Amino acid sequence: MKFVLGCFGDYLPFSGMQASLLDGAAMRDRFILSKLNGVVMGVTRCFEDYEFGKSVQVLEQFLKGQLCDVYLELTKPAVYTQATDAASLAARDKSRAVLWTCLDVFLRLLHPICPFITEELWQRLPGRGKGLVHEEKTSIMISAWPTAVASWASSSAEKAMEMFVLAAVEGARSLRADCKLLKKPADFVVACSDEEAIAAMKAQVDDFTTLADAKSVSVSGDEPAADSAGKKYAVKVVNDKVKVFVDLKSVEGLGGGGGGGGSGG
Repeated sequence: MKFVLGCFGDYLPFSGMQASLLDGAAMRDRFILSKLNGVVMGVTRCFEDYEFGKSVQVLEQFLKGQLCDVYLELTKPAVYTQATDAASLAARDKSRAVLWTCLDVFLRLLHPICPFITEELWQRLPGRGKGLVHEEKTSIMISAWPTAVASWASSSAEKAMEMFVLAAVEGARSLRADCKLLKKPADFVVACSDEEAIAAMKAQVDDFTTLADAKSVSVSGDEPAADSAGKKYAVKVVNDKVKVFVDLKSVEGLGGGGGGGGSGG
């Protein structure tokens, strides 16, 4: 939690923040808000059905599998940017606003199960107690139970992230393991079989670059020519729409000799 709170810097929430979260939001922002929306509905349903154990599983899956492993990793370049141009600052503040909202909602959902620690953490969110958020209460105990926000639900954002981007990242990481590339930067090519996959990957090429530790990424509808132009490729078939290629000769110290020339799906 200390690391997460460090992401906010001098950021403070503001009245109307929740209503403006989708304005200029990146795909990763829309993805996590859609997932958060599903968690709100899922945990509420669990409580209504007295399935308290299942509610913990839903919350844990969101916190570890989606918020920490995916969203936090993807937003590190944005929240820690040193750039001062308007676009970079807007992306930074959007990421911080989305993260603040995710933590606020998550803690309120967890509070009935884990009351004391959630109160402590909720009080530590930036801006708490300053009246900056509409209808903010003095304690999480008397705060409103979260409700689903229809506009946050986005099956297209979830599909683009999970079926294409995250699947391609898993393919890249598998190639790294198979070819013993460790964490060394490498050149990747993502070959997609249809326009939907191409559009999703191009829109989120920065996210793929971040999670795959890529030196460069090319997204195309065509597969690269095998071992041409001084390159040596290994390939991972991700699914019927995505294949990931890594140029072994682009990896410092490897020289194209490690790992072999291909990998199955």
